[in-house]
Amino acid sequence: MNRLTSPAMLWIAVGAAVLLWGWFRIDQATSRTTAAQAQFATLIKDLNRLEDLRGKVQAPVRGRRPQDDLVTLAQKALVAAGLPVTACSGVQPRADQSANGLRIQTVQLRLQGLRPGEFGAWLAAWSTPDQPWRLAEVQMVHASAAGLDNNRYDLTLTLTAPYLEDRP
Repeated sequence: MNRLTSPAMLWIAVGAAVLLWGWFRIDQATSRTTAAQAQFATLIKDLNRLEDLRGKVQAPVRGRRPQDDLVTLAQKALVAAGLPVTACSGVQPRADQSANGLRIQTVQLRLQGLRPGEFGAWLAAWSTPDQPWRLAEVQMVHASAAGLDNNRYDLTLTLTAPYLEDRP
């Protein structure tokens, strides 16, 4: 029987160490590849969802929207939610802004004395696919005339609607 010499044993040990190190590196690379593929699949899913949502966004109209139309829309949503139209206390216009070549019309709408569930019902009735006004901000304060019902709120809603400015 041939005995392996000490340098041969050393080379075998070095070779085994290199193979073991390579196996661990391949295992790590496989794990990272699997994680990257899962992240890529999630990204593709998110991009497809974003594309679907962009397809549902209404194109901006030409010219500003009339604000009295907004009061009518808010009152229709109140009626659809089973709430009194008197809960809508009016609209206050704000200065228009520009963004990405569009003008953005902004108004504040006030709803008074609503419970959170009633506001949710109004919001569901308001958020129709053809609704040009989008909710940008909500401010809720306890209603001053709530009496013993401390679960009523006065809401100030900031609504925005993009439009293309008519050029003379």
